[in-house]
Amino acid sequence: MSSFYPIFLDIKNKKCLVVGGGSVAMRKVKSLLKFAARVTVVAPQILPEIENISANKNLTIIKACFEPSHMENAVLAIGSANSKEVNQTVYNEAEKRKIPVNIVDQPELCTFMVPSLVRRGDLSIAISTSGKSPAVAKAVRKRLEDEFGNEWGEYLEIMGHARKIAFETEPEQKKREEMFNEIVKTDLLEMIRAGNSDGARRKVMEIIKP
Repeated sequence: MSSFYPIFLDIKNKKCLVVGGGSVAMRKVKSLLKFAARVTVVAPQILPEIENISANKNLTIIKACFEPSHMENAVLAIGSANSKEVNQTVYNEAEKRKIPVNIVDQPELCTFMVPSLVRRGDLSIAISTSGKSPAVAKAVRKRLEDEFGNEWGEYLEIMGHARKIAFETEPEQKKREEMFNEIVKTDLLEMIRAGNSDGARRKVMEIIKP
C-alpha cells in the first residue's frame, strides 16, 4: 500500500456519516463532534452511550439499516458496522459519490486514514502508519504527549496574536519573517512553563514592536 497524503480537513458544520452503533462508532462520533462536525449515525442498534450524546444539536441518530440516501450531502463517511457486507456497501457508495471514506480495520477499503492525534490548543500533531500498525501510532502518540505539554497551546496562542499584529503593522514579508525567526529562538516556552505568560507576551511585543 502506498502512503497517504497528509491533510487537515475542515469539517465544521459539515455532515459526516458514521455507519455503525457500537463502541468504535462511539469513539468516532466523539472525535468528529470535537471538531464541530454535524454527525449522522446510522445503525439498527445503537449504544445507549451514543444516544446519550444526542442532546448535542450536531448529532443525528437514525435507527435503520444503511441506505445510500443516508450519505446525501456528507463530506466524509466512516464504516464501523459489524457486517462486512454493510461496510463494503458504505465504501462502494462513498466511492461512487467521490466522498472520502474510512472502513475501520480495513485499510484496503479506505481512501483516508484517521491519524493518532496529539492536541495542545490549536496545535495538532497527527501520526499515521498508513494503516500498517495502529499500535505503533499509539506508542508514538504517547511519546509525543510527554514531549509536548499544555504550554504549547498557550505558546501558539501568543504566536497567533503576534502574527496578527505583525501583519497589521509591518507590510514587508521579509521583515515579518525575520521577526518570527527571532521569536522562535527565544525562551518563550520555558517562560510559559514557569508560569510567566505575561513576561512571554511582553518579550514577543518587544520584538514585534521594537
